[in-house]
Amino acid sequence: MDEPQAEDEPGPSRAPTRIRELRTVQETTRDDEGFLVTTTTKKMVETDKIAPPPTKKKAGNPPPPASKKGKAAPKQQSTLTDYFKKK
Repeated sequence: MDEPQAEDEPGPSRAPTRIRELRTVQETTRDDEGFLVTTTTKKMVETDKIAPPPTKKKAGNPPPPASKKGKAAPKQQSTLTDYFKKK
């Protein structure tokens, strides 16, 4: 009998596409005196790539801030008479 065919997920296709990027390219040429000269230029380069899937943002709760451990809050300054009291 006829079985229903599985349909692909709706959304962007995974087929390779042409992507244009602005890249820094180093070009090496010879000058009039015969020396090699390397110049750095920015050019539009087309490449065949699979488009990256769109990023999904999670709507979860952010982690609670870590409590600081270490020295306790400093006590108030003691009075001079506390120094002379017997222990």
